[in-house]
Amino acid sequence: MKKREELLEDYLDGKISNSNTLNELYNDSSFMKLLILKTRDPNYYNLCSDNLKRDIDFVLFLTRIFEDDLNLLFSMIYGYTRYCDERDPKYPELLYKINGYLKNFNNNFDITYFMLYKSKIIWFFEIKQDKIDYFLEDQSEKYQKENFFGFSIMQYFYNDSKETQMFFAEHYLEKLFYEYDFENYIHKKYQSLDVLNSVEINTVLSDYVKSFDEGLYEFVLVRPELLKNGEIKLLQIKDNFDEFALNDTRNKVDTFNTKLIDYLEEQDMLLDEKIDIIKLEEVKRLGLDKEFYGRELEILPFISSNGIVDFNLEKVRLYIRTELQNLFKNKVRKLDLNRKNDNK
Repeated sequence: MKKREELLEDYLDGKISNSNTLNELYNDSSFMKLLILKTRDPNYYNLCSDNLKRDIDFVLFLTRIFEDDLNLLFSMIYGYTRYCDERDPKYPELLYKINGYLKNFNNNFDITYFMLYKSKIIWFFEIKQDKIDYFLEDQSEKYQKENFFGFSIMQYFYNDSKETQMFFAEHYLEKLFYEYDFENYIHKKYQSLDVLNSVEINTVLSDYVKSFDEGLYEFVLVRPELLKNGEIKLLQIKDNFDEFALNDTRNKVDTFNTKLIDYLEEQDMLLDEKIDIIKLEEVKRLGLDKEFYGRELEILPFISSNGIVDFNLEKVRLYIRTELQNLFKNKVRKLDLNRKNDNK
């Protein structure tokens, strides 16, 4: 029997015409790889047998040859994904490549393929996450808390495929940085932009990952390039740091005022001057002057409510203090609550 290289030359010279021989060649993965590699002609894909079009190794080969023409490549991949066995251990590797292509989506890209493969990727992760969650349920509460996604369990399932592990890691990191409240985490952990800037970017990002999943954290520590998207998001957060903090403060002040009015209505009380004085005192006691009034307040003796001995008003005072501490956890001044007035 002739070597495949000789068969290739005969084929290209038109010396092979027997239909049975041609069908055998069109079903021969090695021969078709040689033919496509030599000619770079995508039309030869159409001659491949259905079995070959459903061979994941052959499809992965095509991704290396035609990745410069994504519409063409995705039309080829479609022939595989229509009939593929998604339990194939190499299937996640193909999705990993597809996911990389989707990131380069542009106006020249067929939106039909984009939606098709994006939905396949989402569906794949939902199925796999259900399986991982099932195994997580058998772990201790401490393990579950430290391994939110169960990344280490996924590594056990796919310990022989680094591409698949990278696929899962990128997926989880995208969720962490763009679907979860990364910005709120940053503002809770770092009290000012100066404090945030004093910490190395990768440390900020990896600490955030660690707060969710220890296994994923250990994975990215030796692959810091995976944090690139997180770095982009962090730079956006830094640019918006002061505006976010200002809006967050306004929202908390509005929330507090609304809750106070609701509380008073429940107690059949009205927001009067005495309660305003209590509110002002507690705001000052907790060091929230600027948050509520835009400036640091001076203490004026005539507004003191210390002389008021009223059980209902003291309940209001306790309510105000508790709500302020809950809403402004990271900003309130630590108080010695045994002292009657911290402002004297």
